[in-house]
Amino acid sequence: MSLISLCRSADQLGILLIALWLLTPLMVSATELKFAAKIVPGTCTLKLDKSVLPLGEVNKSQLHAGDIIAAQNFTLNVAGCTGGKRGSLTPGVNITGAGETQDGKWLFRTDESEATGVGIILHQSGDNKKEVASGDNIALAKPGEIPADQDLSFSAGVSCGACTSVKPGKLTARIIFQFDYR
Repeated sequence: MSLISLCRSADQLGILLIALWLLTPLMVSATELKFAAKIVPGTCTLKLDKSVLPLGEVNKSQLHAGDIIAAQNFTLNVAGCTGGKRGSLTPGVNITGAGETQDGKWLFRTDESEATGVGIILHQSGDNKKEVASGDNIALAKPGEIPADQDLSFSAGVSCGACTSVKPGKLTARIIFQFDYR
């Protein structure tokens, strides 16, 4: 081997040794990368066709036990459901809202309501017009299945229990529809 080749090899070896020496602190140091994720079961988009349901003025004399006055229909659209199979859990819409039970019927009403003895009664429309109370859950599919797009029809109106203690005034109610697995 010639002297020039030897010098080149020595230079390359020297550069390699210097590079390794510089990298040594990097090789022995460590750092940690943490991961965080939230795995969700999936959801659906819920959309009401009306955001406010004005029921107008109701005369106290119109209120009789069991009657529903000024009833209006509205639709809850359930669409774009995502997620995977969820075993034994049933996807549904949970309905909540402040109110009180009068003569076995749940009447939605807020504390800001001035009227007493009355509230808003909610029915799921269909063949049986099922009465809906706060905490009720409406199944959207069988357990473990992803719900198909669908419309749920409801009606709401002013009602009273026995109508013996109705006091006129402003009546307000808020009803929350939330997708849930149960």
